[in-house]
Amino acid sequence: MYDAACEIGRITEAPAEVLLTDAIAVASLAVSLRHDVRGFDGRTMPTSIFTAALARSGAGKGQSMIQFFRAFKEDTKERLRRQLATAQPAKTNDGLILEEITLPALMDRLHGIGKACSLQLEEGQRFIRMMLDLDAILSQLWSGDPPIERIVKGASRTALDARLCISFRIQPLLFYKDLIKDRGKTYEQGLWPRFLLACYDMDRFPAPQPAMSPRSIGTKH
Repeated sequence: MYDAACEIGRITEAPAEVLLTDAIAVASLAVSLRHDVRGFDGRTMPTSIFTAALARSGAGKGQSMIQFFRAFKEDTKERLRRQLATAQPAKTNDGLILEEITLPALMDRLHGIGKACSLQLEEGQRFIRMMLDLDAILSQLWSGDPPIERIVKGASRTALDARLCISFRIQPLLFYKDLIKDRGKTYEQGLWPRFLLACYDMDRFPAPQPAMSPRSIGTKH
């Protein structure tokens, strides 16, 4: 994954903080489909990891996401092509990548046993706005238990043994402003400790960061 991040960094010129979170996000999505993790206390939990990257506009956030998740996107496109070619209704509710931040979309995608998806957002301000409404359900999905039951659009939806990964990208200034809105309620949300957050903000943290170099050329990391 490190060499892949270096290669994508060479293509996109995205900072290491963005490359790091995207690499972890795509690995988490792949691993969480088949494997859980067991803690020292014996509890078994999903390997789902929530990540957030703070970087200015034009820093390569979107291109990094596209490159890392290309295989998942291509798989979805191929499935839709087959469905359309056979005159079957095009269904997208079983795809692994979710870009809509609503309770109905989330429950439709995870309804059933052992369903999984990854919420991937190029611009995360939408996610922060919905965080106050979805905090409880997202925390529950991160823990993996108990099952989630909701009535959505008049229909019962149950997510049993579901897996959810979240990764969003946002400009630093927007992130700082959003944290203090609603009298600080966003800042106090219990979901934040579940996030791995990387910050590329040269105004607030001006120390230059070393460039990532592939291990194959002898650089030690």
